[in-house]
Amino acid sequence: MNVKYLYKHWKYRLFAPHHQGFGVHSPSLFKFLNDIVFDTSLHVEYQKLERNYPARIRNVKRKYGRLLCRIIKNSAPPNVLEITSVPNIM
Repeated sequence: MNVKYLYKHWKYRLFAPHHQGFGVHSPSLFKFLNDIVFDTSLHVEYQKLERNYPARIRNVKRKYGRLLCRIIKNSAPPNVLEITSVPNIM
C-alpha cells in the first residue's frame, strides 16, 4: 500500500470538516446524526432486546441492531413491520 495514500486518507479522516455531523446544515439531520447515529452511550433497551430476542439478533451485527433500536426509540412509530428472510422465526 502506498504510504502517501495512507497518510492522505488518515489526514482526511481525522480533520474532515463534516466529522461527527459538523458541517451539516440541516438542523434535523444534525440532531439525527449526533443524537442517534453517533450515540455511544449504553441504553437499557439494548439488554432487554438482546435478552428477549436472541434468535432474531443472531443474524444482525450488534452495532446495526443498536442503531435500529435508537432510530425506533427516537421516531416512536405506532406500528413496526418486521420483514425477515429467515424461515420459522416467531
